[in-house]
Amino acid sequence: MAHALRTPQGCNPLKGSSNSRKDAAEPGSAATELASLRTASLAGPGAASESRQAPLARWTLSSPSAIVLPVTTEPTSLDASDDFDVRRIIIRLVIAMVVLVAAAMTAMIVFRDELTAISKVFVDALGGPGISLGYMLPDAFTVPLPNDAFTFFGYIGGIPFWECVMWGSIGSLVGGSLGWCIGRLLQRTQGYQRVMATRGKEIQQLFDRYATPTVLVAALTPLPYSLACWAAGAGGMRYSWFIFISLSRIIKVALYLYLIELGIVQIT
Repeated sequence: MAHALRTPQGCNPLKGSSNSRKDAAEPGSAATELASLRTASLAGPGAASESRQAPLARWTLSSPSAIVLPVTTEPTSLDASDDFDVRRIIIRLVIAMVVLVAAAMTAMIVFRDELTAISKVFVDALGGPGISLGYMLPDAFTVPLPNDAFTFFGYIGGIPFWECVMWGSIGSLVGGSLGWCIGRLLQRTQGYQRVMATRGKEIQQLFDRYATPTVLVAALTPLPYSLACWAAGAGGMRYSWFIFISLSRIIKVALYLYLIELGIVQIT
């Protein structure tokens, strides 16, 4: 005996709202996708796989609630803070000049007789080439030697001002040339890369963006000139152009010796 199933009033499963029928008929709706998956599963595993991929793509593109993630870019090795800060460079230059004059004055006040005797021995033993050596070593091998001290000794020991400048400039240019060769020949070695990744990081970053200005500023200011020479050699700067820029080193040698002389004159 058949019994008819009763359904609650207004809940006829064969009837749906117009919106439900519309959603079911849309190609990108969930009902349509489920029906496609059911049909594809009967057709075979290959068709099911394709059916799963295609509806997923359609559903992702057509879904109004899709989340769009912001696109970010990787930071470059040199940001705006690594640009030339002219104010900072000028401040460092002024501080270096003041310290140099103050050091010369203090040394001549406290150790006048001792420095005079040392300077005489220095000039008698090494003379002008000793000044060149004092500039060449730190400018080539980034040795922490105050190269201006050698022009100081030469000048106190009796070598004329412009002769001290000449010997110091020759030594600096030779040292810079050796530094350029070090960068060109040893740029792939671990030692070179370790130095430039630590002490030479600032110079390397500046040279990567501003090649010529970096060498020029380093030749004239307290920025490490030797590391700029290394970066120039490794960066492929032509030697003729490099040595032309490095001629500005003569200005620095003369200026710093003048400041030393100024400090000495102030106490004599």
